[in-house]
Amino acid sequence: MSIKVKVGYFAALRDQRGLSSEEVSTSANSAAELYQELAAKHKLTVESRLIRFVKLSGFCEPDEPLVDGDEVEFLPPASGG
Repeated sequence: MSIKVKVGYFAALRDQRGLSSEEVSTSANSAAELYQELAAKHKLTVESRLIRFVKLSGFCEPDEPLVDGDEVEFLPPASGG
């Protein structure tokens, strides 16, 4: 079963994807599965273990279930000075 979610990309992920957000249809069951699916599809290079996941309620666990209409943001590690 496919659901629609809005995805937000930040920092290096935004640069790699070439956009800051998009709406996708997915069969992923969790935020981590969604990231793995999109990383493979778009050749995102940040390892999933380094990603922080955010839903509207704030930071969430990688295995938090997704529901139709969710908004998920992927935050890679930050660097700079």
